[in-house]
Amino acid sequence: MGSKAGIVASFRENGIGTQLTNLYTTYVLKQKLTDIMDFYDYSLRLDMQPTSAHRIFATLIGAHDTSYHLEDQWITSRKFDPHEKPILMEKTSILGSLVGLENFAQA
Repeated sequence: MGSKAGIVASFRENGIGTQLTNLYTTYVLKQKLTDIMDFYDYSLRLDMQPTSAHRIFATLIGAHDTSYHLEDQWITSRKFDPHEKPILMEKTSILGSLVGLENFAQA
């Protein structure tokens, strides 16, 4: 963004890792899949230095986690809609922010 401003962003989710674990559990171990985790998190940071004595920064972070416990009826029924909620589901969402100003001026 230039010599006086910068931005950093990150995003992480569990897509391919969960799919590989599910395939291994189902086809190699021959076990029913009863617990599934789904999550993502992200962060965004903006830094600006309008003068040589001041720096402004803002950080935004967030996360979302969902845990599913699947009952046997949900797993084996072909008529059961997979988009319906399983018997037990827990969700957690977090959003946070931090804004600050640093003053490098000497007294």
